[in-house]
Amino acid sequence: MKRVVERSPAAIVWEIVFWSNQLVGNTNIQIWNPGLETSIETQLVRFRTIFKGIESQAVALMETLARSQHETNGTALWRKIERLVKVSTNETKRFLRFYIEISATSKVIRTDARLLGIINNINKESDYFLGILDSFAKESKHQHEQKRVTPPSSAVQKAWEICFWKNQEIGNTIIYTWKPTLGEKDVEKLLRFRAEFTAVKNVSQQLLESLLRKKDQADPFVERTVNKLAVVSLEQSKAFVAFLEKLLKRNETVLQDSILQALIQNLKSESDYFIGVITSLLRECVYKK
Repeated sequence: MKRVVERSPAAIVWEIVFWSNQLVGNTNIQIWNPGLETSIETQLVRFRTIFKGIESQAVALMETLARSQHETNGTALWRKIERLVKVSTNETKRFLRFYIEISATSKVIRTDARLLGIINNINKESDYFLGILDSFAKESKHQHEQKRVTPPSSAVQKAWEICFWKNQEIGNTIIYTWKPTLGEKDVEKLLRFRAEFTAVKNVSQQLLESLLRKKDQADPFVERTVNKLAVVSLEQSKAFVAFLEKLLKRNETVLQDSILQALIQNLKSESDYFIGVITSLLRECVYKK
């Protein structure tokens, strides 16, 4: 399946961030049938590790792009992206071939209609991603010759920061699983924060994709929406920090566990960091006006 995509550096890297994360999830077919052959499970673990590695590289590169304030060397940047595209293409092709092969050879899979359907959908996703990568590869020879690459718009920077840090905060709400004795009310608050963070993260991801897939990133409506979302996300994180501070001061379970205290301090630091970043971006926006 072929598709034409806006080929700014950030647009390309975002596609790899998104689809490598999807592929990580697509290696978990054993949850649908725990009776899979051991050799298949071993290969799935290998692919999971590979796609996590690709995702980590893409996230690091996306951070560099989204947070850059100045023009960068285009040739060096495009070479990094080319390598990432090549690795992603090769591993996704191997993954697709692997699923096609085991669908035909595994007795467990061949006799499980539901699992066959799931694998078929996964293969369509892999093929779709390969189409995107193929379109990038065909153009990259010309793209990397440009001498300078301008930084992304302020809206892209804000949407990326929101998407990245809300995802972190979603993970940070699961502290109740480490200490079930935190208390019912505090667990309920954590679950509520988790739902709120997830909602904002999903919206920020949609806005980021919209911005990156448009040749003209100066879309006033989208930019206003991003700014509103930035304010909402800022207030969310401030509330989360205040909640964590209360845990540190008042929760009996936390007060009696120095390791948990250190962990919560670390989680609080992450949200404090995001608050600083998004506040700075919002101030820049006001200043430019």
